[in-house]
Amino acid sequence: MNDERDKLKGHNFAVCSGDIDARIDLTEYCSDAETLWALAQDPCCDVRFALAENHNIDCDILAVLADDENPFVAWRARKTIKRLTVTSAVSGNFSWPEIQSVKKRADRG
Repeated sequence: MNDERDKLKGHNFAVCSGDIDARIDLTEYCSDAETLWALAQDPCCDVRFALAENHNIDCDILAVLADDENPFVAWRARKTIKRLTVTSAVSGNFSWPEIQSVKKRADRG
C-alpha cells in the first residue's frame, strides 16, 4: 500500500479545512483526483467513510481507504470494492484487472 500512500505526498490538503458537510458533499460530486486523494486523508472519519461509499472513484483510493485506521471506514471501502467486483462480474466484465487486484489487496486486509 505504500505506493498508494506515496501518491498523497505533495497534494494540496487545503480542501480538508472548512465545513465537514461541504467536504462530505465533495466525496460524492467531485471528480478531481487531487481533491479526492486529499479527502482520503481527511482528519474526519465521516468524510473518509463517505468517500469509501463512492463506487465511482479511483480504485487506488479505495485500496488506501480499505487500510484506514478507522475500522468502519476500512470496512466500507472493502464493501465498495466487493460491490464493484460483483457489478463487474454481473455485467460480464470478468477480466477487469484493476478491480481484481484491489479486491485481492482488500481481502488480505
